[in-house]
Parts: sequence; structure tokens; C-alpha cells
Amino acid sequence: MTRKNGGDENTRKLEIIFRHGGSGELSKLKSELEAEKEKSASFHNLERDIETEKKNRKRERFVWIVGAVVVFDVFAFPMVGNSIGITIIGILEFIIIAVLTVSWEIGEALTIINRIFHKKGD
Repeated sequence: MTRKNGGDENTRKLEIIFRHGGSGELSKLKSELEAEKEKSASFHNLERDIETEKKNRKRERFVWIVGAVVVFDVFAFPMVGNSIGITIIGILEFIIIAVLTVSWEIGEALTIINRIFHKKGD
């Protein structure tokens, strides 16, 4: 019943639009609808671009951190002198990089870490 009344209401509105210069009003409504569609598409594209930029920045930060760790290792390992210190530093670095990989969702590094921890038995 409500649907029929709603349909009748819409039909009446359309009849009024056609009686009072219908084509102008319809084209105006159509252009407004098209403008809203364009805004929506532009908004969606901007959101996608922002997400891509965020991912790229996280990836770049990750690469810089890994590079800094390598440079640190090059200078620190000769000063440490014993293998226990080098092992401890290496384990701590691996843990830090693993945590960053998971929290920043770096796909390639996640794959490598998963392979290391989840080796299948032969």
C-alpha cells in the first residue's frame, strides 16, 4: 500500500514537471545527477591515490630503515669483536624489522618472514 502511494506521489511529481516546462526541469535534474556521479568518482579516485601514496611511503621508510641497519652493522660488527655480541645484535635487528614488516604490511618482506618461520617438513 505504501509503495503504491509512493509510486503515485512520484508519478504526480513527474506529471507536474512535464506540465511546467518538463524538459528543462528533467535536464536540470539529470545534469545535477551527473555532477554528483562525477564528484563521487573523483572522491573515490582521490581516496585510492591517497592509499597508494601511504603504502609507498611506508615501503620507502622500511627500505631506509633496513639500509640504516646495514650501515650500522658494517661499522658496529668490527668493534664488537665476539660472535655472541654479533648474534645478539642480529637477532634484535631481525625482530625489529619483522615487527615493522607486519605493522606496515610490507608484502614482500612478510612473505620472506613467513617462509622462515613456517617451513614445511619434508
